Amino acid sequence: MPRREFVPDEKRSLRMIFFVSSMILVGTTVWALWDESVSRRPWIEYQTEFKQLEYGLLLKELEQARAQLNQPEVQAKLRKLREELRWAEEAKKGPDYRAAVRELERRKVSYRDINQELRFTKSELDEAYYWFDKARHEEKNSSAEEAEVRRLQERERSLEPQADAEKKALDEAKKRVKTFDRRIQEVEDRIKEITAKSVRLDERLEAVRIRPLVIKQVVVDGLDKNEFDVFVLRVDRCETCHLGIDRAGFENAPPPFQTHPNREAILGKHPVRRFGCSVCHEGQGPALDYEKLVDGRIPDTPHGFGKEYGGSPHILWEFPLLRGELVQSSCRKCHEDRTEFVTALKRGGGDDAQVKWVDLAPTLTKSIAMFEILGCHGCHPTEGFRGLPKVGPELTRIANKVEPAWLIQWIENPQSYLRHTRMPNFGLSKEHAIAIAAYLLDKSEPDPPLAGRFNPNASPENGKKIFERVGCLGCHAMRAVYAEKGPRTFAVGKLIGRDFAPDLSSVAMKIKDPEWVFRWLKNPKAIRPLTPMPSLRLSDEEASALVAFLMTRGERQESPPALLAELKEKKQIKEGERLIRLRGCFGCHEIRGFETAKQIAPEISNFGHKRLLQLFFGDAVQVDETWEDWTFWKLKNPQIYATDRAAQIMPNFGFSDQEVKTLRVLLRSFVDTEVPNRFREEETAHRMAIARGRRLIRSFNCVGCHIIEGSGGDVRVRYEGRLNEAPPPLVLRKGTLSEGDKVQAKWLFEFLHRPHPIRPWMQIRMPTFNIRDTDVAGLASYFVALAGLEVPFEFVPPVEELRRKMVEAGRILASEEYFSCGSCHMQGDKKPEGPPEGWAPDFALAHRRLRPAWVGTWLNDPQKVQPGTKMPSYFLDEDSGPDDILGGDEQKQILALQEYLLSLGKR
Repeated sequence: MPRREFVPDEKRSLRMIFFVSSMILVGTTVWALWDESVSRRPWIEYQTEFKQLEYGLLLKELEQARAQLNQPEVQAKLRKLREELRWAEEAKKGPDYRAAVRELERRKVSYRDINQELRFTKSELDEAYYWFDKARHEEKNSSAEEAEVRRLQERERSLEPQADAEKKALDEAKKRVKTFDRRIQEVEDRIKEITAKSVRLDERLEAVRIRPLVIKQVVVDGLDKNEFDVFVLRVDRCETCHLGIDRAGFENAPPPFQTHPNREAILGKHPVRRFGCSVCHEGQGPALDYEKLVDGRIPDTPHGFGKEYGGSPHILWEFPLLRGELVQSSCRKCHEDRTEFVTALKRGGGDDAQVKWVDLAPTLTKSIAMFEILGCHGCHPTEGFRGLPKVGPELTRIANKVEPAWLIQWIENPQSYLRHTRMPNFGLSKEHAIAIAAYLLDKSEPDPPLAGRFNPNASPENGKKIFERVGCLGCHAMRAVYAEKGPRTFAVGKLIGRDFAPDLSSVAMKIKDPEWVFRWLKNPKAIRPLTPMPSLRLSDEEASALVAFLMTRGERQESPPALLAELKEKKQIKEGERLIRLRGCFGCHEIRGFETAKQIAPEISNFGHKRLLQLFFGDAVQVDETWEDWTFWKLKNPQIYATDRAAQIMPNFGFSDQEVKTLRVLLRSFVDTEVPNRFREEETAHRMAIARGRRLIRSFNCVGCHIIEGSGGDVRVRYEGRLNEAPPPLVLRKGTLSEGDKVQAKWLFEFLHRPHPIRPWMQIRMPTFNIRDTDVAGLASYFVALAGLEVPFEFVPPVEELRRKMVEAGRILASEEYFSCGSCHMQGDKKPEGPPEGWAPDFALAHRRLRPAWVGTWLNDPQKVQPGTKMPSYFLDEDSGPDDILGGDEQKQILALQEYLLSLGKR
């Protein structure tokens, strides 16, 4: 086939095509390399920046270390040490060292020879024993063999002292040689001690300089499941950019290089190598992209998050990155039974050790309390909150208590009576409120007959004193009264008391019959068996006076006859039943006819992982389409999502923005993620007792009067300057001695069942709650668990087993000649002198009430156990105990007082 010849124009075209193709290939190659090394690896930029940051910090430390090293006194010390080192090295080269080495070698040879001869002799002796035993066993003449054994034994005995002497001489020779080396080593160590910091920093600088840029990856097994419900590996690469997250010293570094907040408390127990990052923060663990600000806003990236935190409102991720307080929601994945998330950090050791308590999830703790107090579980089935009691009062006897007109007003708009009530506003019309009231009044039952005689002419002034004295303000709020013109005219005053039970500022407005209040105060449990309201063991006259005072708080509303007639109409009663069933009032209240009714609202156990397509936005186009924003407005104003076709029956609780955000954290924690047991916190009896106890403390409002775990004791502000008359703290703060350390579990169980005066001078009263044995045991176990006691009960020896000498010494110490304990403390029927306000607890209760170990701790330093106590410290200073009792030994004197106290009172 003939060869084709190209014309010049064709050649030029081909050359141009080849050139352009080559340029495209080169450009594509350059772009590919740039995209691979820069565009697709933005983490390299971060790691480079962190290396520069770390190098700069280390360089600054090194400069400081060198500056300290260059100080004249340090340099003088180094010169002196180096001179000592030079002399020590010279000594090692001198004749003394060489002589010591020669002596050592000679001693080695000498010891080797004598030791070898001794070993050979022992071997020959073993052989001689064999022949001697063989001759005896064969009943032959063994005299020759026996003589040989004796000869070798004698030789062994003569060689052993020689070997020991040579060994001792060898050790001495070694010691003389080591003396030269030890001198050098000691000086070198002292030089290293001075220069160690700068040397170490030099080494770290070099390590940082040559450190390669690599992807840091953590693989966690058992936290994720695939579509086939099989656990698969989870990959987190967060530390590729967050390089300082688990390193101290980067707390003030720019993002993303900061040290993790509360690093020791969190990462100390949740190491990144084991748990990764996304188990708490969610997001996409394998992602290596990062956010770049665009017009002041963070766009959609693998670290995407909601608009509230500066991101896009249209992130379609299933689990976007959690930021801010929402991160706390992840704690419940592994700590589902916890009600608070406080941990202890120990600093130092021994007697100087200090414990710092760190609250790792304060918002989550508040939200759990809100969820329970508001009774959200009454309508929404929720895992972890099933079986909790209803939070509203029983309405089975409501007709005996309230005026029908007030009841209608309350149902229609609770905030018109109590602005801060927990009762939400359902947005009901007056007609609907009348219908619901009609049903409640129709199903109401009569109160049981109760003992007691009501005095309608009791003094309101006495009632006011009783109200302020016996402890009502520990639970109830009331506006301070300022009389103006007329007997019933009051200015709006300052709200005093604790907002746990209803505000009583206008209580007379709703009361139908003052005598009902009298019966209620005398025995609340008889009228409402499930009420948390305790009995204050009021006399008839005290209860009557208290009623007289309460009936001055507001104007009674009498219901018009026409309204009463309307409330009895059957159609109203039937409509009320329908509305109660629709609105789910029985979720918070006991109502006759709804004993077996089911919760009306959706299950929210997996609400935190609800997808956007599962959330109904209705016509609320102003709400950004994110889980966070939908939830915010659902809590803030549920009716915002109402449409003509989709009514919203969730009531409005009147939350503030902060309350909404707090509750949203708990809702975000409701996920059905299955976490293997090896990642979960172990459910120990100790932790379960504390968790249950905290719920009971909240349920009975013990913190209204007492300080428990550092909070509460609100009523104590009324006793400023006279705390001896206030309820005592039960757990002053976390980590301090608790009531469980102080009192015996058996006594505490009995006292909670049947409280009785311990400090008779106090006017405020410990109420009688009349609670179940299981709840009493739960409270007692809570205090025991806080004390860290594995065994709740303690054996207190009977009097006859106490040491008489110690009891007598304690009696002398407690007498007027020494500590004069009886000048303050009651001793059975024997009362101290002076006013009761200065008295102290009865010694006669000590044997049954106090733990012996606590008595010793208390006597040693009362102020440490209970700051502010009037109890003097007799043993705080050295040699402060009497010298003529038990030889002045303070610890023995404390034990003597302890045994003396245990010898008093009833057993």
